[in-house]
Amino acid sequence: MTARMHRVERRVRGERDVELLSISVDPVRDTPPVLNAFAHRFGGPTPQWTFLTGTPATVHLLAYETFHVGDVIGKIEHSTKFILVDKSGDIRGYYSSFDEDGIPSMLKDAEALRRERF
Repeated sequence: MTARMHRVERRVRGERDVELLSISVDPVRDTPPVLNAFAHRFGGPTPQWTFLTGTPATVHLLAYETFHVGDVIGKIEHSTKFILVDKSGDIRGYYSSFDEDGIPSMLKDAEALRRERF
């Protein structure tokens, strides 16, 4: 997924109102230094692409309660979906990071969002 996100980052590089986040589902092992080294192996972090970690409870809250992509407590499983969030913080779509049409669809929808007025 990170390699795919790197391709997305190259496509949106320089667009002021596009930000990318990668969130670790293994916060116990992915300390900030470990996550930073991982990010560098995949072309990140960049001004538009941030890698985040937090407590297990915070990561669970984001995965389960906020983004509705699964429960990561006690297991290292995660969704393979990218999530498009608008400027108001509303989820606008879920896109398979492995489906051939997933990322192109996400980029098309992101461009449409950029043209919307908030």
